Amino acid sequence: MAQSFIGEYKKLKVLIGKKMYQCQKSKGIDTVPSHFQMKILEFLIWNEDNNINQRDLEDELGVSKAAVSGTIKTMEENGLVKRKPSMLDGRAKELVVTRKGKEEFEKMEEIFTQADKEISSMLNKDERKEFLQLIQKLQKAIENDLEKYKD
Repeated sequence: MAQSFIGEYKKLKVLIGKKMYQCQKSKGIDTVPSHFQMKILEFLIWNEDNNINQRDLEDELGVSKAAVSGTIKTMEENGLVKRKPSMLDGRAKELVVTRKGKEEFEKMEEIFTQADKEISSMLNKDERKEFLQLIQKLQKAIENDLEKYKD
C-alpha cells in the first residue's frame, strides 16, 4: 500500500500526543486542559489587556458559538476562566483567565518545551532545519490555497 501524506501526518500527530502525555506524567501531572482550552487560555493571556469576550474568541479561533460557549462553561467550572461584566459594553461579559488558568497554562508550556526538546533531539541539526523549512513551506502553500476560497 502506498504511503499517504495525510496518513503519515496522522501517525506522527498521535505519536507526538503520546510523547506529550509521557512528559506530562514524568512531571506528575494527571490532568491538563484540552488542546482547545489551551488555545483559548493562550489567546486570553496574550490579550489580557484587551477586554476579550466570547465573540472575539469565535472570530479569532474560527469556531462556532456553541463550541466556544460549551468550552468556556467547562473552563469556568474547572476554575480556569471567569466572566465579568464588560467595562465597554454593559450587555457583554469579558473573559478573564484565573490564577489557576495561568498556572495550568504554564504547566502545559513546560510540558510542550520538554516534549519539543526531546522530539527535536531525534533529528540532527540539518534534519531539524530541513524539516522546519518543509513544514513552513507547506503551511504557506495551504494558507495561499485557502485564501482562494475565502468568503
